[in-house]
Amino acid sequence: MSAVARRVGRLPEALIAWRRGIAADEAKAICPVDSWAFRPRYTDGRCPLCGWEAPGATVRLPLSRRIDTFGKMAIALTLVSVVMAILVAMTYARA
Repeated sequence: MSAVARRVGRLPEALIAWRRGIAADEAKAICPVDSWAFRPRYTDGRCPLCGWEAPGATVRLPLSRRIDTFGKMAIALTLVSVVMAILVAMTYARA
């Protein structure tokens, strides 16, 4: 069996695992101390009011929180550089 056929054969399993990951991201927990419903994904797995930790909560931070300030500034600098290069090319083409 070729490598492509094996990968295509595993596609349904991968889609199911991907869907479970999305469902885990959208899971809610209810704090037994203050009956507050919250999403562990956005609160690092803890109740925002009392700090109770949700058991079995899978905390996967959003991409915006995984990238530090240096990464954000590097992306901004790259975008500004591309815009400036486009402006210079347009100005050069008109002259």
